[in-house]
Amino acid sequence: MVLFLFVETLSGVIGGFSQIATQTGVPITLFSALLRIIGIGYLTEFAANICEDSGNQSLAHKVVIGGKILILVMAIPIVTSLIDIIVGVLP
Repeated sequence: MVLFLFVETLSGVIGGFSQIATQTGVPITLFSALLRIIGIGYLTEFAANICEDSGNQSLAHKVVIGGKILILVMAIPIVTSLIDIIVGVLP
């Protein structure tokens, strides 16, 4: 129920990212990946907290590690694009 209260705020955040992408010329796919990474982080924390609340600390740690690996994989295109931008700026 609380999540539904924040849907309007979340849509504003997504709109803000879209506006930044159009103003800077950065591909929208990078901002899409960034939003996915943020979502993975929140879902991982939520799932790990559920595991901890149920008394399963070991599973909670594995969920966190899995989330970190997913975030690392999702961040590769962002890092690659940043390196391309930096190389393009250097003389």
